[in-house]
Amino acid sequence: MKQGQDHFCRYLAEHHQRTGCYSAGTTVGFPSPHLAYIISGSCRVEYDNGSVLCLHPGDVWYIPKGLAYTSHWTTESDVIFDKLVFEADDFSLQYRTMQAFRLPELGSAFAGLVGPRNQASPYGSLSVFFHILGTLAPFLKQENTASLQRIHPALKYLQQQDPVSIRVEDLAAMCYMSPSRFYEVFREAVGESPINYKNKIRLSHARMLIQEGKKLDEVCELLHFSSPSFLRRMMKKHLGITPKEAKQHESI
Repeated sequence: MKQGQDHFCRYLAEHHQRTGCYSAGTTVGFPSPHLAYIISGSCRVEYDNGSVLCLHPGDVWYIPKGLAYTSHWTTESDVIFDKLVFEADDFSLQYRTMQAFRLPELGSAFAGLVGPRNQASPYGSLSVFFHILGTLAPFLKQENTASLQRIHPALKYLQQQDPVSIRVEDLAAMCYMSPSRFYEVFREAVGESPINYKNKIRLSHARMLIQEGKKLDEVCELLHFSSPSFLRRMMKKHLGITPKEAKQHESI
């Protein structure tokens, strides 16, 4: 479902249910940030080389874009949670830490989004979406925004344009920095090199198109990959998955 304008608007509301005890997660991270409201079941999440987060019913769980983790669920009945997935490029850069908050009052908002779509107008759903984010905003821990602001023109270009042929020198010029200084500030702000970030954006777009049912030939043409075999190699190298695996649903 697409709502509003720009990237800060696309969301999918889903409802999941499992029984007993199981592990889930992702080794390469999701291409978009996630929010989940825990209805029943408890979870121990392991991420960032030993960090641990414990979740219980009534908690809202924020999963940043691109973060690898493993979740271990336990319950005497069912594991049930409502999930919200959205695209928000600037948001993803500012909030890169997995976090959880006990906010049972948001349960009804999540439930409204995952209910039948004809229960509310699209604008009503969008209002609920921003209500959830507005409630969370005072609690979410932000990254250092000074470095992000310095490289903001380059980030916006990479997020909104086809970055296949852009050079680091060109990105540095957008930010009025030398290439060496730009590289240093970029790594400080984003956590990886400009080239790796560019490649991940292209491959994340490719994964989303594949999950939407596009054929590899179509994806290569749209995103300017030289061939399906090259795209397969790039996805395996940088995302750790094949196009076939990308079609499979990843559960939290």
